[in-house]
Amino acid sequence: MNNIRSLQLKTVEMMREVDALFRANNIHYTLLGGSVLGAIRHTGFIPWDDDMDIGILRQDYHTAERLLATLKSYTYEYAEKHIIPDAPVGHLRFSKDLSNLASSATIDVFALDYVPVKQSQRKRFRLIANIYHACILRRAPENRGALSRSVLKLLFACFPHTFLDYLQTLSKQKLLNSSLKKQGHIGNVFGAWGEKEYFYQDIYMDLIFVAFEGLELPIPRRYDNYLSQLYGDYRQLPPIEQRVPKHIK
Repeated sequence: MNNIRSLQLKTVEMMREVDALFRANNIHYTLLGGSVLGAIRHTGFIPWDDDMDIGILRQDYHTAERLLATLKSYTYEYAEKHIIPDAPVGHLRFSKDLSNLASSATIDVFALDYVPVKQSQRKRFRLIANIYHACILRRAPENRGALSRSVLKLLFACFPHTFLDYLQTLSKQKLLNSSLKKQGHIGNVFGAWGEKEYFYQDIYMDLIFVAFEGLELPIPRRYDNYLSQLYGDYRQLPPIEQRVPKHIK
C-alpha cells in the first residue's frame, strides 16, 4: 500500500492547485463518485483508491480544460484529444512521462450535462452522447450497448471523416441544449454508474466543503442521497478481495 499512498499524496498536491485555480476563476466543480465516498467515510482517499474524480458543467468545461492546461507542473490531456475506450474524459497527470501513465497520479475530469427527465427522451439523449463519443474515438465504443454499437459501425462504414467532424460538432451542441436546463436534472453521462449518476440538479449544484486529506473540497450537500443511489449502504466496507486499486498493479 506504500506505493498507493505515495500516489495519493501526489494527487492531493495536484488537487490543491486545481482547487485554487478553479476558485480564482469561479469554476463550479464537485468531487464525484469514490472521491465523495472517500471524503465522507475516510476524510480523504479510500485506502485502496488510486485517482480522484471531479465534475464540471459542460457549459464551463472548455474553460476549465483551458485553465488546467496552464498548470505547467503537470500534463493535462483534453477530453477530445486523449480518449480512453470507456468515455471522453479529461485527465490531469502528475507525471510528464506519458510512457508511464499507469503509475501516474491522476485526476479524472468529467463533464456534467443537463439531461431529460422522461425515459423516452433519455434514450435519444444517450444515443446523441454515444454518437459524440464515437465521433471522437472514430470507432464504436464497446461499452454502450449492442444497438448503439451496430448503428455507429454502420455510420463509420458509410460516411467520410469530414461528415464525422460535422456530426461530432452537432452532437456536442445537442448535449449543450439549453432547453434541458428547464427540466432540472443533471447527469454524469459518461460516468461508470450510468443513470445512477442522474439527479435533480441540486445534487451537483448545492455543495458543501468537507475535509479531504487536509484540503476543504466541494461535495454534494445531500451526499447521503448521492452516495446511497450509487453505492447502497456506502458506510459498509466492501469484501477484502474488492479492496484493490483500479489502475495501478
